[in-house]
Amino acid sequence: MADIVSNPINREKMKILFHEAYSKWKSNKNECRLHVKRDELYDEIIESFRKKECGQQLTSTKEYNWIKRYECVWENDEAVLHHKGKIVVKESSLFNLLYDIHLQLGHRCRDGMVRRLKIIMTVFQKKLLLYL
Repeated sequence: MADIVSNPINREKMKILFHEAYSKWKSNKNECRLHVKRDELYDEIIESFRKKECGQQLTSTKEYNWIKRYECVWENDEAVLHHKGKIVVKESSLFNLLYDIHLQLGHRCRDGMVRRLKIIMTVFQKKLLLYL
């Protein structure tokens, strides 16, 4: 398994498998409570914060709701959404986040990853990792 993880070619294979499993998991609406946003929606929410900072008028109720629900924090020159003090993740970044935590933990078990993810994310379900 260490060879699979350390080899960049295998990382790409793992990424493909992950996205297949994530799509399958996400298609079950009853299970989809993970605090991960589609890239387009994430960018719309960030844009609402930019409009507010520039003094532009927010144009919809959903923009007002986003401003109330989330906060936009600048980390490493990048806007990052937070909800209740924990990060909200873009779908496109989810694999890299999981992969990096897996490596940081030294290829430890799923439960170790879940504990770490619950520290940084608002909601994380172990059921997602069952698909991986």
